Amino acid sequence: MQSATDQALPVDQSTGTTIDISVVVPLYGCTPFIEELCRRLSETLSRIVARYEIILVDDCGPDDAWPVIQAQAARMPEIHGIRLSRNFGQHAAIGAGLSVSRGAWIAVLDGDLQDPPEEIARLYEQVREQGGSEADIIFARRRRRPETLSRRIASRAYFRLLSALSDSAIDGREGSLTLFSRKVADAYSAVSDQDRHHVMLLRWLGFRQVTIEYDQDSRKEGLSSYTLAKLLNSAIRGLLFTSTKLLRAIVYTGILSSLLGFLLAGVIIVRYFIQDITPGWTSLAVIQLVVGGAIIVCVGTVGMYVGRIFDQVRGRPLFVIDRAIRPDPFE
Repeated sequence: MQSATDQALPVDQSTGTTIDISVVVPLYGCTPFIEELCRRLSETLSRIVARYEIILVDDCGPDDAWPVIQAQAARMPEIHGIRLSRNFGQHAAIGAGLSVSRGAWIAVLDGDLQDPPEEIARLYEQVREQGGSEADIIFARRRRRPETLSRRIASRAYFRLLSALSDSAIDGREGSLTLFSRKVADAYSAVSDQDRHHVMLLRWLGFRQVTIEYDQDSRKEGLSSYTLAKLLNSAIRGLLFTSTKLLRAIVYTGILSSLLGFLLAGVIIVRYFIQDITPGWTSLAVIQLVVGGAIIVCVGTVGMYVGRIFDQVRGRPLFVIDRAIRPDPFE
């Protein structure tokens, strides 16, 4: 049962919209930052727009953010809270926040304060300068990102591979911090893909896009919730979401292997008639291992695509909302 604070905000019928900016914040392992996050967001948004809302999405992290969200919502009527029924992941949590947002423009921001909330003002400045006529999506690209050397190298390698396999270039310096218009949000919510990545989905949608640069802060407390295993899983899901170029690459690899096999067979036949061939059991074993490994990898990749298709055709919702504070979801 929702509390007495779970009341709908009035709709401004004269403008056809209720809010100038909605800020969607997915939360997982970010409880220590929520109070400061809300304060800085409120200070920033109150300077640039008359009406705004802050949508905090509790993705059921290990630190139980919901009581803190409730406390902040009781103090600030601009805060809306959503608690998912379980951990669905960052990108699903973003989708949940968008589903109840009402703003003419929507900003997405991580909850760990590494992306300064004040940067939303710079993103919105692009809208005001251009009168909303030049861009529907404003991306924020990190000039500086505090991370270890090994993680930086792995990240660059992954995004280069991702760009090669995707339908558009993917810049690894672009993160969740984005601002986009209501029509983009509606198109975003209409996409039913189970495997999704926020930035890649916005890129795929198209529309008119602008990018600004900013400096990312260091994490003030604790460690990132993205462990090595989660990063690898996210990388695989990102590759599968982007396009089917990986499948085509497998087909081309198979064709190339077949051609090399025919060429090698021709060489063996010619050598058979010209000179004696010394049995090479080691080389045969190596070839079998290489070819067998390639077949396993190819079949496994196809199997992952089939598994994703299975997940997709079941038609399960991307997220399930357990509790909400003033969400106004279907207004």
